Amino acid sequence: MALNIIINKVSVAASFAAGATVATAVASGGTAPYVYSLATGGDKFAINSSTGVVTTIAAMDINNIASFSVTATDSTTGTALTGTSSVTYPPIQSAIQNRFNKPNTIYKVTKDITLSGGTLTIPEGCTLDFQGGSFTNGSIVFNNTIISGNSSSIFNVNITGTIKTSINPDWFINNKDYNKVQSALDLLVNRVSGSITLERIFNITGNTLTINKGQYPRFALRIDGKGGGLYKEDAGAMFTASEENSGDIYLTNLTFEGKAGVNVFVYDTVKIIRIHSTNNFYQRLWRVFNSETSYTQTVRSINDSYVGIYDTVFYFKYCYDIVCDGVLVEESSSFILDNHEGSYCASLTVTNSVIEGLTGKIISISGAYNLVITNNYFEKNKGYFEFTELGCRAFKFEGNYIQEDGTLEGELVIIYTALYLNSLVDCITNNYVVGSSKSPGIIFLKIKNGANEAQRITGDFKKISSNITVCSPERFFINNFLDKGTKSLSTGLVCSYKTYNGIKQYNIITGSTTLNPEEKKTILIATADELSLKLDDLWSFQTTNLNTNIYYALQFTGTALNLILQNNSNSVTSIEGYINILKLAEGVSYY
Repeated sequence: MALNIIINKVSVAASFAAGATVATAVASGGTAPYVYSLATGGDKFAINSSTGVVTTIAAMDINNIASFSVTATDSTTGTALTGTSSVTYPPIQSAIQNRFNKPNTIYKVTKDITLSGGTLTIPEGCTLDFQGGSFTNGSIVFNNTIISGNSSSIFNVNITGTIKTSINPDWFINNKDYNKVQSALDLLVNRVSGSITLERIFNITGNTLTINKGQYPRFALRIDGKGGGLYKEDAGAMFTASEENSGDIYLTNLTFEGKAGVNVFVYDTVKIIRIHSTNNFYQRLWRVFNSETSYTQTVRSINDSYVGIYDTVFYFKYCYDIVCDGVLVEESSSFILDNHEGSYCASLTVTNSVIEGLTGKIISISGAYNLVITNNYFEKNKGYFEFTELGCRAFKFEGNYIQEDGTLEGELVIIYTALYLNSLVDCITNNYVVGSSKSPGIIFLKIKNGANEAQRITGDFKKISSNITVCSPERFFINNFLDKGTKSLSTGLVCSYKTYNGIKQYNIITGSTTLNPEEKKTILIATADELSLKLDDLWSFQTTNLNTNIYYALQFTGTALNLILQNNSNSVTSIEGYINILKLAEGVSYY
């Protein structure tokens, strides 16, 4: 690892006497104390080996200005760390300073101007109107300056101070897009300007942009797109940071594009937090937000589009405070995944979004606290929802429309959880699931119970606390089962049951029933007395055959559980299936 060295210059002066201090080198990233030496410029400058103070050997002005660079060595035991600064000039006033000496003035720059290593200070409130000229070889100190005109390839200088104009990376004279954008990003971090504007796609292949900002001080880094963005076709991140917990990044109206089959991702969320992404377009990427071994924290994805993400949009070990509102995820593999290695998610919201044509798992979370998935449109996704170890407090799956993929066998939409049912509050309500010829169009809550075979519960769960309560059967089925279900039923109650951690599971076997064209039939499954059946109990209906012309519902009257079937076809239909009832044992609490 190399040391980081910052050169802090003194104030600009017309000249420096012999022995005058011109700068101080400050090293970081290793073990103090540091030893400083001059890498270049030793004939004109001297440096204090312990303090890093750089002084002139002889008097110096713009006519004999020289440059220097500094090497630092730390005190690491064994192999010491070293680092060398970039070449820099002392802050001597440029010879052309007298041409830029009035505040609030528009200066037209028509020729290439070399500063000869000197420093040009622009007075307060001026405008530099570029008409074909540029500045090179030196430093410029801006003072609320406006940059206008033909602003392509206008700067090859060190820049400090403040600019009122948004930074355009094409300002910088360099043939590599990466260097242009990195220079703009460094100015943004140094608060020279309030924003960066990308007016074209910048190719940063072979590099990763680094945000050289720590967690503090808190201020916004704004990057806006006017038809622009970033392209990268080699593996790795587009953005990382020099320190963990760097953040407060706002990105708007940008395009981020990778190369199909290459592991390109956008944000290294091990290092970067507090990402605000709005109206951006992400395409042909491996991932977008990536923290395989750590956490992703505070992401706002608002009205973003994710297309052709061939692994997943979000990947993390842990997450905190993620909101996706109004996003489009399409023609991709997965949307949100964790690594299932002791992972958990604290506060994840997906709302008002379109998730369509995914080939992998839609959302797969091993543990969650405050998981909200509401008012979304899901269409023809081949995967499913997976929440395998929901130690979840506040889980809501509500108001979603789900159009299943007609090519799949069995249940498409599956919610998995551990058997801590009391932890689920405001569970699964008011969803509309459209089935197909091969998929039943039902939301299943699959309870995992140790080594026992997983048991399924269908339902519109309203509240689960120390007991289990569902809404009325009428709403129960209207909310989540409005589609043309095909499940079978039977008559003939079999009162055998299995017990799972205080929950009795009754399998009520039915043989078959036949429905004539347009016939409606009500079948008595069980009386309330037979199983001491209550509204608090959970029941589900399953069939072995499927017919999209059959409508069904379970109805509990208070005295009996009935299955209602209606044949909306023009042919005779036979149905087979069974009813599952889960009953809470008396006096059992779940935590």
